[in-house]
Parts: sequence; structure tokens; C-alpha cells
Amino acid sequence: MKRERIVSIEERGTRVAHGETIRSVIAVSIYYSKGGVNFATYKREPRGYYLSVNPEERSKSGGCNVVSFMMFDGVKSLVKEAARFSQKALDSIDIAPLAPTIAGMRAQVLAKEESAV
Repeated sequence: MKRERIVSIEERGTRVAHGETIRSVIAVSIYYSKGGVNFATYKREPRGYYLSVNPEERSKSGGCNVVSFMMFDGVKSLVKEAARFSQKALDSIDIAPLAPTIAGMRAQVLAKEESAV
């Protein structure tokens, strides 16, 4: 049972390192989290379905797909509280009303990347 649904992957550019092509992307996904205490902020996070926007690098190495990311570079937002995971509920979350939220989160991730450079 997969607890994540990839909504979109936006290509941002490519580079070559050590003979491998590395694609820089922004991945948007919805996933289920069991919640609990966030050890970075010490705040309680509810169980439920979260929208996530993360910058990633994707490549192929030795026939395997590799996804690289830096911790804390992405952002997330609670979409729907849920006591337990349901694949049907995950698949039924409508993305259209979340478009403004996704755009704002994407802008936040890009601004964070710009300030780090």
C-alpha cells in the first residue's frame, strides 16, 4: 500500500556530473502522516493527509532511479485530518482547489532556494 501520491514533477534544469545526467525538479505530492510530535519544532502535528512541495534531484545510477533531497528544504500543509490511512481517501483528494496553495508553496520553496545561493 503506497501512502503517497505524486501530483506533479516540474523540471527545472539538468546538469551532468560524473557522466550522469541529473535533473533538478520540484515535486508536488500528497501523503499520509501518522502525526505526533515534530522533533524539529516540538509541536504536535495532527494525523492526516499533507500536501508537500520539495526541490529534488533525480538521476539514474547503475540502472536504479535515485532521488536526492535536502532535509527541511521543502514545505508541507495539512489538507485533511484523518484518524487512519485509506488509499481510497488519498486517491479521492481533489487537487484543483489546492492550486493557489500549491503556487504559494512553490514560490516559498523557490525563494528559500534563492536565498541559499
